[in-house]
Amino acid sequence: MTFVIKIKSGFFRTESWFLTLSPGQLIIAPQDGDSNRRRVIGQDEVQSICIIRHNSRLGDLEIVSRDRTYVGSFTVPGDMEEAARILAGEFRSRFSMQFNGF
Repeated sequence: MTFVIKIKSGFFRTESWFLTLSPGQLIIAPQDGDSNRRRVIGQDEVQSICIIRHNSRLGDLEIVSRDRTYVGSFTVPGDMEEAARILAGEFRSRFSMQFNGF
């Protein structure tokens, strides 16, 4: 399943990316189509994944791999819940969800 997310790329700067969740891996690809920036993160490379839910149906996302940390947010209402369901099943103990503002 593919989700549209915004990934922080600098101080006060975000870029639109696609996050594809498939068995055993995450694929992060920029919406601009630059295949050189596409990242495939295997399940064994993932150290942790956290979704932080705020007072809305949009939430933040943090993916920590061996090489890099990706910080971003969901852009479509409802995607956070669906991604959480898939990630919890696929990454079990490496996945967590926090609720802020409740």
